[in-house]
Amino acid sequence: QQGASGLLICPWANEEEESFYPTLPVPYVMIGRSLKTQKADTVLVNNQLAAQKVAEHLAEKGYREFAYIGQSGTPQDPRLSGFRFGLMECGCSLPEKNIFQINYGDTEALNRGIETLLKNRKSPLGLFCYHDLFASAAVSACLRRKVNIPEEIGIAGFDDLPIAAELYPPLTSVRYPLKDMARIACETLFAHINLAAAGDDGIRRYLDSELIVRESTARSGRK
Repeated sequence: QQGASGLLICPWANEEEESFYPTLPVPYVMIGRSLKTQKADTVLVNNQLAAQKVAEHLAEKGYREFAYIGQSGTPQDPRLSGFRFGLMECGCSLPEKNIFQINYGDTEALNRGIETLLKNRKSPLGLFCYHDLFASAAVSACLRRKVNIPEEIGIAGFDDLPIAAELYPPLTSVRYPLKDMARIACETLFAHINLAAAGDDGIRRYLDSELIVRESTARSGRK
């Protein structure tokens, strides 16, 4: 109604939202997340491959126990599956008891999960978090308990938010190729507008990410 010719959408799936997309009268392209119920062109990061890189990095740094804190509501989490697969490739494992699926808004559950991991570890622990907000909470919990980062626990996040470089110690994180994602999404949307298409071909374009290694996982060596 405002005269838009097309839309770029970063979706967060819920039943009401997913039922809305078929009513859009203009082409659209999704960025960062796809929806199972909607057939739409989408530009994505290869989350599974990115998580494999994190696993390989933590194993190479000599961590021998591993844990994952994920976002609740993501039953098929490619970051978890990629992390698990990457550890297997390195001859390591991810115990079920070290996997926590938590809603970030549930601060108590998040703190309990982190405290449980810190209490039960018996050797250097490599912790991978679904996003940097979980990772920043883990860093704070370690500082409260005077747990040394990165020698006793290495922490890696995802998204490389501005907070990642500002934490102490600075956080290792996965960086999205944002400029490339935006360029490809715009090019795809312009093509749909010029072709008068609805933008519902359902083509998924995957881009690789970059692991930004900082002090939170910079162990001095294998032990």
